[in-house]
Amino acid sequence: MNVDEQLIQVMVRFRDPAYQCFTFNQEDMTPTIEEYSTLLRIDNVQLNKIYVKKPKPMTFKKKLIKLIGMTDTLAEK
Repeated sequence: MNVDEQLIQVMVRFRDPAYQCFTFNQEDMTPTIEEYSTLLRIDNVQLNKIYVKKPKPMTFKKKLIKLIGMTDTLAEK
C-alpha cells in the first residue's frame, strides 16, 4: 500500500482528539468513510456495510487518572 506521508502529517496536525474531528480555522470537520477511503486510497471499503468502533468501557482507575491529569506510567508506580 502506498502511504502519502504528507497527508498523514496534515491529518495528525489538525486532529482534535478531544472532539474526535479535524479543526481548520475554528471549523470542525469529520470526514465520512468514503472520504477516508479516498484520501487513504483504500479500495476494499464496502459502502453498504456499517463500520462501528466498539466503545471501550473506562475503568474507575482510568477515569481517575484522566480526571486528575496523571499519566498511566505515574499511576503504576
